[in-house]
Amino acid sequence: APDSVEVNLTESTSIIASLDPKDAGKLRFTTKNNDIISIDSNGKVTGIKIGTATVTVSFAGDGKYRASSRNVTVAVRDVETTISSVDSINLNLSESVSIVAYLNPKDAGKLRFTTNNNDIIYVSATGTVTGKKVGTATVTVSFAGDGKYRASSWNVTVVVRDVETTIIGDDSVQIDVGETTTIDATLNPEEAGNLRFVSNDTSI
Repeated sequence: APDSVEVNLTESTSIIASLDPKDAGKLRFTTKNNDIISIDSNGKVTGIKIGTATVTVSFAGDGKYRASSRNVTVAVRDVETTISSVDSINLNLSESVSIVAYLNPKDAGKLRFTTNNNDIIYVSATGTVTGKKVGTATVTVSFAGDGKYRASSWNVTVVVRDVETTIIGDDSVQIDVGETTTIDATLNPEEAGNLRFVSNDTSI
């Protein structure tokens, strides 16, 4: 039998033990820590409560074979959880992006989205992030844990940037002296503001 085994809360594992000589008799599995684990006659251990227990694997002996026993330490632990998501996202000022994140195991519970940079971003309960001010912020995706599942967290870096603008128009125009023409120029996106036209040589 092994010196120790680990089992997750509410899950089961088996203690593999053999008697030498094999034909001496039958092994017995017992524990005094019935509040932490349960064990059946075949060595199947089930975790009941987080903690450490001892299973005694014993052979009672008879007129021919001497009695023997061995203790196995059983550690009952909470179930580890992990969160998977992106490392970072970029978004424009006043725009919104959803952070997609997954908790493993899926049935462990619900994820929470929070930030300490509320002046830069707003994050909803479902992970939708909105840029409020140009800068860098951190969203923490977390699982609080409970009696069975272990707490876990994941950080996502959010970069809020100003919206890029471009001006589309003619590279050059030609006009005769005394004539007038209009320079065709468009700002993209159009709602960004108004264009300003300035000459570097007003004498012409």
